[in-house]
Amino acid sequence: MSGFKNKLESIFAATAFAEMNDHKTAIEISGVETSIWKKLASLKEQIEKIFAATAFTDIGCFDMAVEFTRTPNVGDVKEKSFANFLEDIGLSGVQFHYLVARIQ
Repeated sequence: MSGFKNKLESIFAATAFAEMNDHKTAIEISGVETSIWKKLASLKEQIEKIFAATAFTDIGCFDMAVEFTRTPNVGDVKEKSFANFLEDIGLSGVQFHYLVARIQ
């Protein structure tokens, strides 16, 4: 029971610091990991982007909506072809020929 009591005391103490806008101390006292706050901030950004994309879709600006939902550092998807495969593995200058064989 003392573990629960200590946790409640730390939460109430952290709440007091948070109300005084001393968020760093509040996080330290509460024992909440910083990574959780980073994940929440990332989630908030994603939700804001989705709402913005929805607003642009509602007014017919589909290109702008796509820009809001685009993931950074991810390029456009290439057309799937053997030539693109060769380029991806570093053999873009190699000639190739298709051959159709009839098997009986």
